Amino acid sequence: MNENKTIKIDKAKPEHLGELHNLFVKTIKSTCSNDYTEKQIEVWTSSIKNQTRWLKKIQSQYFLIAKISDKIIGFGSLESGNYVDLLYVHRNYTRQGVASILFEELKNESLRLGFNKLTTDSSITARAFFEKKGFKINKENRNHIKDIEVLNYYMSQ
Repeated sequence: MNENKTIKIDKAKPEHLGELHNLFVKTIKSTCSNDYTEKQIEVWTSSIKNQTRWLKKIQSQYFLIAKISDKIIGFGSLESGNYVDLLYVHRNYTRQGVASILFEELKNESLRLGFNKLTTDSSITARAFFEKKGFKINKENRNHIKDIEVLNYYMSQ
C-alpha cells in the first residue's frame, strides 16, 4: 500500500454513490486505456447516468467497499450469489492486493450461500486477474452500447 494504513471492508451504502461513480470512471479511463478506445470507454462509463440502476445494485447485491481511512479505494459486488458483477480498484491502489481482498470476500459470501463456482463478465484489462483466480473463458462477448462494440469475456471458475 502506498499508505501505512489498514484496508477496511464495509458494505456499500446509497450515500457512497457519488464516490463510487467517480472511482468507476477514473479507474476505467486510466487502467483500461490500453485495451479500449476512447469511444468504448465513453459508452462504458456512461452507465453512471442511470443512478437508479446503481442504487438498486447497492441495495440488492452483496456490495462491498474497500476503504483506507474514509477514502474508498475499491469496490466489488456479487449478484445472485455467484456472479461477480463489479470489481474496481482506484488507479493508485492497483496491483497492491485490494482487488484480491474484495474478491475473497465476495467468494466467501458465495460459498456461505452454498455456491461453489463463480462467474463474471470480465473486461480485457481484468482478464488476467480472473485467470489467476482460476477462471476460464467460456465465451467472448461483443456488446453493443450506443452502436459501439465493447469486448469482454464471460468467465467461470
